[in-house]
Amino acid sequence: MLTLDNLSFNRGERAIFSNLGITFGSGLVCLRGENGSGKTSLLEIIAGILAPHHGIVSFDDNVQSLTYVPHHPCLKADLTVLENISFWARLSQNEILIPTAITYFSLEDYADFECHKLSAGLKKRVDLCRLIVENTKIWLLDEPLVNLDSVNQQRLRNLIATRADQGGLIIATTHTDDFIKGAMIIEMGDFSS
Repeated sequence: MLTLDNLSFNRGERAIFSNLGITFGSGLVCLRGENGSGKTSLLEIIAGILAPHHGIVSFDDNVQSLTYVPHHPCLKADLTVLENISFWARLSQNEILIPTAITYFSLEDYADFECHKLSAGLKKRVDLCRLIVENTKIWLLDEPLVNLDSVNQQRLRNLIATRADQGGLIIATTHTDDFIKGAMIIEMGDFSS
């Protein structure tokens, strides 16, 4: 589904990681490492936001798109919860999934709130609704549990497990050892120069 072929990435003169090569099928992959080890940079390279210094990212033909949920929510602050979710759903032509996303993350009481009025945890839940309405095969998640209470952490874990069982690929950065049992772990320090 996804191949990383001999990837290297530098920030200025400093090599962040090098010679990273792996092919992923489906399931959950957790990127672990110290701050500055390249976890977020690797997600952004896969998403096409950054270019690697060296190497190639390639996808199978059946991968049409992916969803990248960064560490800080990507919301239009002056739009409501419903307007933000509706925007992503329209882009993906999945407007029928809007109610499912809102219900899944228990956002019914906040649908008409402008996003700048929400707590950090609520903003995170709104941003995670993209996973449902965009309905892509590959999810790139940067510290997805941050700012979520235990109930919503479990909801996200369940959503990830379901996507993996359906043949999806989830690549997430984490600092915890127990993100989801059975995940493939990639230690970014193994690829530092």
